[in-house]
Amino acid sequence: MTGGAERYEVAEDHRVTFYLGKPGQAMEARDVATIAVGDGFLALTRRDEEGTLYAPLTEVAAVSVRKAKTDEGRRTGF
Repeated sequence: MTGGAERYEVAEDHRVTFYLGKPGQAMEARDVATIAVGDGFLALTRRDEEGTLYAPLTEVAAVSVRKAKTDEGRRTGF
């Protein structure tokens, strides 16, 4: 992730998901590309959609950050 205190950009090789709402009933905002922090809210822009999702900071239940899956092909498993 790159950025400063108010705006962050997620690297192409990472995937960020925000879970908004109450635990167990949260809405997912997947594949977030940019995160802007305002006065008590977040502005989330996703990679695959136009537009911005605005959410109060108090509604963030969890955040997942992981490396993107690579296309290494299938492997045999036991």
